Formats: sequence, structure tokens, C-alpha cells
Amino acid sequence: MTTLASTPLLDVRNLRVEFGKPSTPLIAVNDLSLQVQAGETLAIVGESGCGKSVTALALTRLLHGSQARLSGSVRYRGESLSDLDERAMRAIRGRHIGMIFQDPMSALNPVMSIGDQLIEAIQAHHPLPRAQARARAVELLERVRIPEPHKRLDDYPHRFSGGMRQRVVIAMALAGGPSLLIADEPTTALDVTIQAQILHLLASLQREMGMGLILITHDLGVVAETADRVMVMYAGRKVEEQPVHGLFAHPRHPYTRGLIGARPALQLEAIGPGKRRVRLKEIPGMVPMLSQLPVGCAFAARCEHADVRCQQLPELLPFEPLAAVACHHPCPAPQRLHRAMA
Repeated sequence: MTTLASTPLLDVRNLRVEFGKPSTPLIAVNDLSLQVQAGETLAIVGESGCGKSVTALALTRLLHGSQARLSGSVRYRGESLSDLDERAMRAIRGRHIGMIFQDPMSALNPVMSIGDQLIEAIQAHHPLPRAQARARAVELLERVRIPEPHKRLDDYPHRFSGGMRQRVVIAMALAGGPSLLIADEPTTALDVTIQAQILHLLASLQREMGMGLILITHDLGVVAETADRVMVMYAGRKVEEQPVHGLFAHPRHPYTRGLIGARPALQLEAIGPGKRRVRLKEIPGMVPMLSQLPVGCAFAARCEHADVRCQQLPELLPFEPLAAVACHHPCPAPQRLHRAMA
């Protein structure tokens, strides 16, 4: 497993994203810090409305001043992205940091051929003649496993299936040769077979190119298969972070335990003479609206362990290398459980 080095590929400190009026801000991302190394996969998980996609847009400065107010520090290879003007930032996007958006159909122009869109993406970062850019486009389609890429180059997006459109979007994200790829729900709306193919493709490309990968998802099955580390977000804040095996083996935050417990499972449970499928657990309530965030722990209203201490915001505290949790009632660590049993 990758360990954090002194100069990470991406280093984010105290990121904050606000919408609305300065006098009554809606805080979508609050005091978020994260790091990603080359070749490492960091998964960001949480329910819809937790701030995952806003985080991705903020990292690439795709939230403009008229839409949102950003503060904190975002550094790529030690260089501050927060200090760059828009022209310099455009040189970073695509060329150094690639982005895969949620809906492949809306990410593609329906009135432009796949080839023209790929060529445009290639020439935006590499001053190649059109013939060379077209040859490069064929190579990219071949790399993402599109059959007969030289023939499909002149097709339009509606001629591609959902899975093939997602492969094209991945090819466009790779057109500049980025060293960091941000994938926002890359398997949304795809059936499980196609999901597995897309995830396998991303993992292969990451190994081949040595990229860092930020994988944004609500699917913990995806996380278990692909991630090195997992960051759990709730109501715009990081509430837990662990290496992937530690998170699934010993989740510390009650919200993380709820997410893991809510995963669909195929195992059967013995009840009397017969067997029945295990009932899915649910997390009661909903993620609070940005306009109604509580003063203390945002998860307290949904948490069975909440008490008066949860009226104060819990601090994010480390408990192991590369691991931290923000909770007044974290689930016991394994060694504590062993001591209690002894």
C-alpha cells in the first residue's frame, strides 16, 4: 500500500466552499484536508449531499467566484493552485489533472463526432497537426478498449452504449496525459458487468501511467475493489479516513458503520429450520440541508450514540498512521476490545 511522502502529488489543506450570501453562507465543504500520492487511489465516499462532487469541482477550480467562495490551500506537486489565474489554471486542467464527470452523455457534445471531440481535447494541450491528433485519438480509443477505434472515430455519441460513452469520456480525460485523475461517480447508471469493466480499465490505466486517482462514489463495493485509502464525508466535513482494509474491518465512526451495514449482501442467515436473506440496515433520517446544519455534530440527529457532548463539534483526531476520526463516541479499536474481553 502507498504511504504518504513529504511532497504529495496533491496536498489540500483546510478547503472551504461557500455558496449564497456572505452574511448567510451555505457551507458545502468545511475545513477539508487530504493528500494523494502518485499511483495511489483515494476514495471519497458518502451519501448524496455530503459535498463529494463540490470537492472535486473545487480542486480543479471549476467553481467560479460568482458561484462559490473558496478558501484554503490546494497544492499540486508543491505549487499552489489557489494563486493561479484562470489562464494558468486552464493549462493545469486536463494536462496535469484530468476529470471524469458523472454523466457521460452530458459530458459529450451530441452534435460533434467522437473523433472531433477527442482531437479538440488533444490539441488543447499538445500543439499537434490534425492528422497526428487524429492518430493519437485512435490510440486513446484503443487504450480504453473501444473495438475498431479507427472506424468508431467518426461516430456520434448516440451511436455508443452507456459503457462505451464512459470509455470515451475516460479517453478524453487522458488526452493531456495527466498525472492525477479525478473520477466523479464513473460507474453511475451502468449495469454491474459494465461497472466492473470500467473499474478494471481505470485500475489498468492507473498502473500503466502511474497516476494518482481520486475516486468519488457512494458505492462501497467499488471502494473495496479499487481504493488504497478511504475518506468518508458527511455534511461537507471529513468524519473518518483509513486505509481501505482497516475501514472495512474496523470502521470507527457510526456513520461509516451505517454505510457499511447498508450495503446489499447476498449471504443468507439461518433462522429456525429455514434460511432468509439478511435484511438491509438503514441509516434513519437524511443528510441535513446546507441551510440547516446543526452547531455540533451534523450526524447527531441520526446517531444512536448521540448525547449532550455531540452538541459540540467533534475534532478530527488521528488514531493510527493515515487514519483519523471525528466523533465523540468512536467505535472501540480492536485492541481495546481484546483488553475488555481479557
